[in-house]
Amino acid sequence: MMNKDLEKASTINVSALTCIDLASPDLHRSAVLLKQACLECGFFYVINHGLSEELKDDAFEQEILCSSFGREDESLEE
Repeated sequence: MMNKDLEKASTINVSALTCIDLASPDLHRSAVLLKQACLECGFFYVINHGLSEELKDDAFEQEILCSSFGREDESLEE
């Protein structure tokens, strides 16, 4: 089942992701870009957010752990 889902999944050109700069003085424009990215793509890239590299690395590690849950159970169905 998972392989069929992966075949149907589309890819996103990372260079096409909306980049939202939180250091921009134009907060309204940033909000408009965020809303547009959420509605049209579902993904966006935020810069100048003030998060430390350590916190970002920890978040990515946790995401990898969370996304691995359930994969073993799905493989039992095949």
